[in-house]
Amino acid sequence: MDDAVARASVQIMKRDRARFSGDERDAAPAGRTKTAFDSYIGCYGTYELNAADKTLTYRIQGSSSPTAEGRLSFAPTRSRGKRMTLRTHPINVGGEHAVGVQVWQRVE
Repeated sequence: MDDAVARASVQIMKRDRARFSGDERDAAPAGRTKTAFDSYIGCYGTYELNAADKTLTYRIQGSSSPTAEGRLSFAPTRSRGKRMTLRTHPINVGGEHAVGVQVWQRVE
């Protein structure tokens, strides 16, 4: 999602994550909580699109991973109408390297 000042929120998670057995996440065993945390990343911040080289620069202001806060992230993009597709650089998710494919759609 974005707005007039180019802000975005991104949520990426592993498919088929194991569910907790109860309704309360606080009641989940520590190992299951770690697995859930390791298979998800969420962040928000501002971004700039460089139309000339078709890249997006994302300034991470807050993240589920505290070490990502304050970082710049760069991604190649492909645009079509109000939608923009970008691929992340390889990231570590749950002990595995993954490339996230994101489709952003302009909200007006």
